[in-house]
Amino acid sequence: MKPIVNGILCATLLASAIIVSGCASSGYSKASDTSKGMDKAGNEVEAIVAQTQLTLTSLSNLVNHPAPDLVPQYKAFSSNTKKLASMSKSVDAKAADMKKRAAAYFKEWDKGMTNISNPELRATSESRRADVSSSFNQVASSLQRAKAAFDPFLLDLKDIQQVLDLDLTQGGIASIQKVAAEGIEHGEELRASLSDAAKQIQALAAKMSAQGPPADKK
Repeated sequence: MKPIVNGILCATLLASAIIVSGCASSGYSKASDTSKGMDKAGNEVEAIVAQTQLTLTSLSNLVNHPAPDLVPQYKAFSSNTKKLASMSKSVDAKAADMKKRAAAYFKEWDKGMTNISNPELRATSESRRADVSSSFNQVASSLQRAKAAFDPFLLDLKDIQQVLDLDLTQGGIASIQKVAAEGIEHGEELRASLSDAAKQIQALAAKMSAQGPPADKK
C-alpha cells in the first residue's frame, strides 16, 4: 500500500504556535504570543482527537451493528473519514516552518542573554531556556510518534471505505471485519496518544504564558 499522507501531524501544531511569534517586538511579547499559539495548537489537536473518536464510532457501528439499510451508516463513516483526512492536511503547511521558527525563537533568546551581565541571572536564564527547549522537543517527539501511527491508520480507513464502496453488502462487511477491528484498536491508541500530546502542548503554553497567577477570591 502506498503512503497517502505526508507530514500529517508531526510537530505541526507546535509550528502553528511558533509562527505567530515572528512579529513581536520584545522577548516577553514573543513568549506570550507563542503561548497563545500553543493554546490554539492544543485546541486543534483536541479537535482531531474528537474527530478520530467520531470516525471510530461510525466504523464500529457499521461493522459491529449493521442496520437493515447499510447506506446511512456507510455515508456517516465515509464523511467522518473524509473530515479526519482533511483536518490532518490542514496543518501540513505549518510543518515545514516548525524547525525554522523554533530555531529563530531560541536564537532570539540566546541573543538576549548576551545582554545579561549578572552571571547568576544569566545562568538562570540559560537553565530556563534549556527547560523550555526540552519541553518543545518533548511535544515534537510526542506528535512525531502520533504521526507515525496516523499514516497507516488513515490508510486503512480509506481502504475500508473503498472496499465497501464497491461491495456495500453483508458479505462486504464481513470481508473487512479483521482489518476494521485492528483499525479500531489502533485508532483508540492513536486517540489516546493525541490526547496526551494536547495536554503536553497546553502545559507548555502555560509555562510560556505571561499571565500571572489567578487573583485570590475574597
